[in-house]
Amino acid sequence: MKKIAATLLTVLCAGPVSAADTAFLNVNVLPMTSDRVLREQTVIVSDGRIARIGRVDETPVPTGAEVIDGTDRYLMPGLAEMHAHVPASPSEELDRTLALYLANGITTIRGML
Repeated sequence: MKKIAATLLTVLCAGPVSAADTAFLNVNVLPMTSDRVLREQTVIVSDGRIARIGRVDETPVPTGAEVIDGTDRYLMPGLAEMHAHVPASPSEELDRTLALYLANGITTIRGML
């Protein structure tokens, strides 16, 4: 779980989405369409969207792409919490609560306030 959270935080803390391509090399992908792990994959992200996923030895990296070594790491879509109870804004408790969601792979919440 720590490796998943670390990878997710790396992706999310990378800054705003730019037009440049990003290549995650040699990652283990957790697809949401099956209950298996796709091992040793290259994931190409272009303009903020996944453009290609393929075996690391078969998928070319675009020229000029930012390369992130994902060896022994996992990559998965962010999770969504659709019934979140969050503290009122602004507060230190809100910042802590949102940080806990993010640390556990939850990138989208729907607050019930």
